[in-house]
Amino acid sequence: MVARKKFSAHGTCSLIVENEDLEGKTAWLVVLDAEGVLLAQEQVTIGVDR
Repeated sequence: MVARKKFSAHGTCSLIVENEDLEGKTAWLVVLDAEGVLLAQEQVTIGVDR
């Protein structure tokens, strides 16, 4: 998935993965600033809440 999504006032952000077959798979969460500069990246597991 490639999409922009803003953080809430509480600093949280949720994403929906429509393909249920991806649950449990590894993905990369990438956070960019408005200019496209990398701020953070983290390996995550789809469907796992932290």
